Amino acid sequence: MRHALIVMAWVVLASSYATAANILIVRPAGYEYGALIESGVRASLEGHNIITVDFSGVPRRKIERVIYKKRRVIIVALGAQALRQADFLDRPIFYAGVINPPEYRGREITGIKVNMGHPEVLKKTCPMGFPVIGTVYVDEAEGFGFEDIGFENMKEKGGGPDLVEEVMNCEATDPQILGVRAFGEQAVYPAVTRVIKALAEMGGAFWIPPDSDIYNPELVHWILLECKLHAVPVIGFTPVLLEFGALAVLTPDPVEQGRQLAGLIERYLERGKIPHRRYAHIKMRMDPEVAKIFNVEKFIANKK
Repeated sequence: MRHALIVMAWVVLASSYATAANILIVRPAGYEYGALIESGVRASLEGHNIITVDFSGVPRRKIERVIYKKRRVIIVALGAQALRQADFLDRPIFYAGVINPPEYRGREITGIKVNMGHPEVLKKTCPMGFPVIGTVYVDEAEGFGFEDIGFENMKEKGGGPDLVEEVMNCEATDPQILGVRAFGEQAVYPAVTRVIKALAEMGGAFWIPPDSDIYNPELVHWILLECKLHAVPVIGFTPVLLEFGALAVLTPDPVEQGRQLAGLIERYLERGKIPHRRYAHIKMRMDPEVAKIFNVEKFIANKK
């Protein structure tokens, strides 16, 4: 069924007039955040032929068979799943809604990068007065931009059999960023417990990064409860966390991402060269009631 829909979409593109660009938006069904990004793209790209499809469950050979029937097409991948489904194609690809995307050197792939773990993003929390921000991760360190800070590997035991604590000192900014790497899923909960207890002693905040593979709803719910128990403020990524006790969220505006992505596409159509990727604009939102509890309400006015 999905293959038939892709073929029908392609027929529409193939019959388009020559002056307009053929833009194929790849977005998983039900991905509402991607739908908001798409609205920004469509509002900014008038006069072009834009079709939205879902590649989920469609074999690569069928995707290739359809895509390569026409030479001039631009693929827009919205979300990490869509990018994984499309990045094997030898066509210009523009992405958005992707957290810490991989480098595509030598490929015609660009987009709006959401680098939520970069020190420049975490710096937004510094004026709130927390001396330390802690988090737990399983992926390689560079996945959260920690390579820009540098590691001091302490290789300590405790809190779990396979933990390595890595304290990262950011000389350019405060607060200190404390990252604990958990080797294996079984070590995640002990690592989180260890970080929360340390943050409670140091007066720090816990950072829930946008890594849905590790920070699933069950773990996030447990973190919120543990942080509340130990009086540790939570800073997260998705605005829904504000409804469950988080102090603040750092989040990119999806519609604005769509506008930024449309700008990259227009530049490509004008110059015929893939432009450099851009960073998404990150904004902070705070819960005023939680801000009062942690005595940081004075920052709400300029950090929403």
